[in-house]
Amino acid sequence: NVSTGVFISFGTDRANNYIKGTNTGYTTLKAVNDITLEAISINANITTFDINASTKLDIDSPLIELSGDLDIEGDIDLATSKKITWVDDNTFISGTASSITIDGDDFVYIESDDSAVITAGTRVKFSTPQIWATGVSLLDGNITASADMALAGSLDIEQDIDMATGKMITWVDDNTYIKGTATQIEIDGDNIINMFADVSISLQSDTISIGNNTDTDTTLNFMGNSN
Repeated sequence: NVSTGVFISFGTDRANNYIKGTNTGYTTLKAVNDITLEAISINANITTFDINASTKLDIDSPLIELSGDLDIEGDIDLATSKKITWVDDNTFISGTASSITIDGDDFVYIESDDSAVITAGTRVKFSTPQIWATGVSLLDGNITASADMALAGSLDIEQDIDMATGKMITWVDDNTYIKGTATQIEIDGDNIINMFADVSISLQSDTISIGNNTDTDTTLNFMGNSN
């Protein structure tokens, strides 16, 4: 039984290498250099455990288990390609000095109360057979897709649509389409093409051909005043 405030000191530097305690429940362990604890297990039943390290806290262990939450007020610095995982290694976030990988195994959800912004200096690439977007999606810049894009809502475009040669805008199937090249546009309504205008329709060309390129007669019907 050591009296309160009495030191148990070690070595010649007794002022900086000691253990002391008080009768109010405080114990102080101080060392000039290192404090080494060697044991099979260390059990500490405490309410609050404060560690003040002026440079760094180095823990050399293959695994650290925490049964509660981890509240961190500073950065989390991970080594290259090390992961933050959930359940197993198939769902993770990992990164390097120049990239971050987010793998949701089966699904990755991005949710926000206001807006979600994805910013890239050159491009944003999605490698997937399909992309689902609900609500309003604002895309500023070029969109490059190597697979199909399925949209359940309307597509509001304020700039040009630049199609590759021979590619089609289709309806229902490939039999009803608009396609073109650098020198021509082809419109195929499969069975019927309807053209409507409130005032007039102008066709401007040196030659206008009407027919079906067969021996079948072509009928040209005019409805209303054809003058």
